[in-house]
Amino acid sequence: MDEEAVYVTANMFSFVPFGFFGGSRLWIVDKGAGGFYAGGVSSVTVHDPYAGTSIPAATTMPAQVFGAGGVGPGIGTFLVEHSGLNNGLDEFVKVIRVDDPLGVPTFTQELINVGDIDFVAAALPDAPQSGSTFDIETNDRRALDAVWRNNQLYLTATINPNSGADVGQTTAHWFQLDTSLVTSSGSGAGLVLLADQGDIGGEDIAPGTHTYFPSVAVNKKDEVMFGFSASAPTIFAGADAAGRRPASAPGTVRATETIQAGRGPYTRFFSGQRNRWGDYSGISVDPTDQKKFWVFNEFADLPGTLGVGFFGPEDGRWGTIWGRVKIK
Repeated sequence: MDEEAVYVTANMFSFVPFGFFGGSRLWIVDKGAGGFYAGGVSSVTVHDPYAGTSIPAATTMPAQVFGAGGVGPGIGTFLVEHSGLNNGLDEFVKVIRVDDPLGVPTFTQELINVGDIDFVAAALPDAPQSGSTFDIETNDRRALDAVWRNNQLYLTATINPNSGADVGQTTAHWFQLDTSLVTSSGSGAGLVLLADQGDIGGEDIAPGTHTYFPSVAVNKKDEVMFGFSASAPTIFAGADAAGRRPASAPGTVRATETIQAGRGPYTRFFSGQRNRWGDYSGISVDPTDQKKFWVFNEFADLPGTLGVGFFGPEDGRWGTIWGRVKIK
């Protein structure tokens, strides 16, 4: 949401033929003076932000916008996409600026070159875990969370780094995009610039740690905190967080803080062929103390009820944990 609207995105799939991807849609809900925030009737419009463009749609995440004036006059939120989009050399983040959200919305698309950061030739590796030969499903490279604050747009995704300590490991990744030119000019494309990016590796948790399903929050001091899942051959899947300050070295995060260590192996295929984890995490700035963040995530709990899945007996069980953290 921003100061004037709530933005909801969703992927669309067909019934016939079943499961055919039909693109993404955006719903814009007018908060409005006397609108549904005041107990009145809501006004909703639906849009295809990819209509008339040559690059196909993928999972699209709207940014949470902070500030009484929003991004700027006539500007709504930003939609972000990261899906392994590349030109054979480098990868790209797609940003769609939503203008005049409560009038006749327009959508300005930009592709931001983020360099050759990801081994996109293969799917993301599933994450190993202690006590089980079944790795945890880490899904894909989609954008998972986004926040705009003080002319900076942050988003998180998951990659397989081409270099560094996390090569060959599914790794949470963050991007910081500078939108200062958007607010100063208010029109045109080519205005969003890559300011910084980096991996949220888990080597300080345990050797060979994979990190996945990251979320992001930013406080008024421009301190950034990320929540994520982590597991390795020697640890169970747990809930973790790591942050950075404006003075932090480019591309880095501070030491990982464990919110809840995993308690047991997780195996739950149900009727499918993927050891499906919880997909997402959540994080928010504490409304009463801007120095602190609330992190919400899953962790692998002690084994539970024995069931039969695609590959035989399974008793994996997840728990949900939330905790308040601050950047140390």
